[in-house]
Amino acid sequence: MKKDSVVILESTVYPGTTEEVVKPILEESGLKCGEDFKIAYSAERINPGDKKHTLDKITKVVSGMDEETTELVAELYQKVSRQIFKAKDIKTAEAAKVIEN
Repeated sequence: MKKDSVVILESTVYPGTTEEVVKPILEESGLKCGEDFKIAYSAERINPGDKKHTLDKITKVVSGMDEETTELVAELYQKVSRQIFKAKDIKTAEAAKVIEN
């Protein structure tokens, strides 16, 4: 991982996973979250083969470790999805995906 990276977890995980499990693993690289890299969460919501609910038609839920990261990730996903919902924090975005499933 390079310095100034933004790591986005897209797996369906229980609330807290990104910050409590993934972040410490990434910090084993010697880089520090918040100083050297940022983390965010935006679950994959596509149903493969579903021609009605394609990536450009679904709402993409995003959240980052801070407001700046959330905005950066929202800007990235706006390139492929028309509807972006910015969750108040990563745990909320993770919970939304678990509830959806």
